[in-house]
Amino acid sequence: MFSKVAILGAGLLGGSLALALKRRKITEHVSLWARRQEIVDDIGRLDIAHFASTDIALSVQDAELVILATPIGIMPDLCRKMMPHLSDFAIITDVGSVKAPIVQSLTEVLQGKCRFVGSHPMAGGDQAGLSAIKEDLFNGAVCLMTPTGETDASALVQVRNFWAALNMTVKEMSPQEHDHLVARISHLPHLVAAALCVAATREGREALQLCGNGFRDSTRVAGGLPEMWQEILIQNRVEVMHTLKYMQETLADAADMLEKGDPIPLQDFLKLAASIRHSVASRGLTDE
Repeated sequence: MFSKVAILGAGLLGGSLALALKRRKITEHVSLWARRQEIVDDIGRLDIAHFASTDIALSVQDAELVILATPIGIMPDLCRKMMPHLSDFAIITDVGSVKAPIVQSLTEVLQGKCRFVGSHPMAGGDQAGLSAIKEDLFNGAVCLMTPTGETDASALVQVRNFWAALNMTVKEMSPQEHDHLVARISHLPHLVAAALCVAATREGREALQLCGNGFRDSTRVAGGLPEMWQEILIQNRVEVMHTLKYMQETLADAADMLEKGDPIPLQDFLKLAASIRHSVASRGLTDE
């Protein structure tokens, strides 16, 4: 296992990862980089890392594994900045929710300097920042790894073992398959939850005073960081638009059932949805 792990980004994922690694002693040294000094101060107060700094060079020095836990848009630039300070044996991975464009860009940036393995732990929540971190955030969740023909076999095994040590179920697929599937079970649900919030308040917000758990549960993920989610949706827009068409067609079918007033097709539709939901719930749910 890696003796020093550097995490770039002290949000929910980066902070929770540092906390889990340090408390469970999965690695000997956890280094956590943040963009602002006040966040570094918070890291020290919470005691979730052995070292914290806004200096990227000091943060990655001698690290065997560097994990990019920042917004995906700044990952290539961060890699360029840290490259002169990386050890020759360093392995880089990430936690990005979109894989094809990031795997391509980071592979190109890091080529010839260190080994890169794309990762996406399917863990998260609608709260952000260090105030929301959890040591058990990754427990029982799925981590999707996205190797390509250029991925170093030894690095792939080491990163797989790393995520498994956090009690995650690790699966491998291509970056393209990842984006195709995750658009359906993560990106589309976020967009639909956001649309539900907007649609429910088109005529005013009076109804919000009456909402119960159903509306809260259906729209919970819409509370995620807008800046992060607009980036995710734009980066994976082709796949999201493709699955959005299925959503539009499904809603059109439901509207047709209601217009005809025939209860049998509507009941069959609801039964199918309920059975799918029950099958997912029986396996346990993780946030993204």
